[in-house]
Amino acid sequence: MLTSLNETGWSVSLIDFGSAAELYDAPLFLNIGTKRGTLKYLAPEAWNGVYSPASDMWALGVCLSLLILLTYPFDGNKEEEIKRSMGNGLRPELFK
Repeated sequence: MLTSLNETGWSVSLIDFGSAAELYDAPLFLNIGTKRGTLKYLAPEAWNGVYSPASDMWALGVCLSLLILLTYPFDGNKEEEIKRSMGNGLRPELFK
């Protein structure tokens, strides 16, 4: 999801990050052994290459945070920063 602010207000674009695939008869948890996706949208289990329908719900929650709060729920731009922020919980300033 991309957001931008212009003279008429906020513009939101939903995009497919290129890792979508249709799976038939797939197990509930899919272990591909490597992380795949955009770091800020990855569910905690996806950091270890394990994906499930809950991983998609996590990514949707990140999208909703961007739409409602205009910010990501966790700080950081690099892998270790994001992981550390996730371990610390949601950013307290979001609830003031």
